[in-house]
Amino acid sequence: MTIREAILSTAAQEMDVDDETIFYAASEPESWKPETLCFPVEQEEKLAVERDGRQLCYFLEANLINEVVEAWREGVNQEATEDEIVRVVIYYALNDAWPQPE
Repeated sequence: MTIREAILSTAAQEMDVDDETIFYAASEPESWKPETLCFPVEQEEKLAVERDGRQLCYFLEANLINEVVEAWREGVNQEATEDEIVRVVIYYALNDAWPQPE
């Protein structure tokens, strides 16, 4: 799954993940893009997560993805496109802050 798929599936509640599920990305944060691979991990698993011998980096919890999407739609753009939603969530994950509305 990619970061884009994780964001959009979680926001649309299409995935069978609970709010505590944590997504880990398969690259360092400075290289995150919508097509970066990521993996859902149950919270009980260890914090140092590996897949295929590769160390994964924390991205966001499912509940934070939902909160970011809901807040953006309610406060900034009710008609946000999928690309905008993905951009906003990645920005939030990288900066722990909101991007400026375009």
